[in-house]
Amino acid sequence: MQNMPATSGGIPVQLRRLVLLGTPLVLGTLEIWHPTSNESPFDLIVDNANWWFTLHILQLPLFGLMALAVYLLVDGLHGWAATISRIGAWFFVVFYIALDSILGVAGGVIARGARGLPADQQALVAQELEEFAFDPIVGGGGLSLLGILGPLGWVAAAVGAAIALRGVGLPLGPTILIGLSAIFAVHSWPTGSLGLAFFLVGAGWAEFIREKSVIRRRMKDSACGRDPLHELRLNGVLRCSQPLVTLTQAQRLPIWGMCRPCARGLVYYDRGLE
Repeated sequence: MQNMPATSGGIPVQLRRLVLLGTPLVLGTLEIWHPTSNESPFDLIVDNANWWFTLHILQLPLFGLMALAVYLLVDGLHGWAATISRIGAWFFVVFYIALDSILGVAGGVIARGARGLPADQQALVAQELEEFAFDPIVGGGGLSLLGILGPLGWVAAAVGAAIALRGVGLPLGPTILIGLSAIFAVHSWPTGSLGLAFFLVGAGWAEFIREKSVIRRRMKDSACGRDPLHELRLNGVLRCSQPLVTLTQAQRLPIWGMCRPCARGLVYYDRGLE
């Protein structure tokens, strides 16, 4: 993977991997216990009211971190696929979290409050919740505006990231796994946990390859007789056989260049001018 960035600009590697790998692990585990059934929305939620509410509260920050994980996967990459992935992640974090807040959190509060009501009043609440769940704008029980934009955002984010990473040399195996994580668009069991498992393995595989590529680049740099990272720390210029990019102290951007003698892609980050 000659053009894969070595790190995410300004984000420590440990934190990057905590988000990239820890988030799908935790969220995927939680989704194993996501309530599902063929019952009406009211019966499904009221039978699991406390856990339903707790789960959907926990999902809110984790969905946001999954969008961040996609951003980290394509960090430093350019082109139409990476752009689509970033836009998709934005749609996912905005519309999917809104959808989960409305039916998941609000529906849980309504159902919990209805458990102690008489049967006739419960029937009225169930009717209102049914209409709520299938609302054409905000409903999550069927097709709705939020129910389309949010899941499609995740599909675009995952597939776009897979295509962008494949374009810079990621092997076919992790590329397919990251692309298959699109099924997380339906986050309940089993597709939610399975999609996140695909993402976890694919992203972990990509990180392993990225780390190996960094080691190989540094060995090649040494063979060229120069240490670009050392020169970068000294004067903000990436050099191998000749200067390529000059940075100001405020930029902190990924540097993309080509090592002329060894013809290998070099990607370094301005982390030494702070």
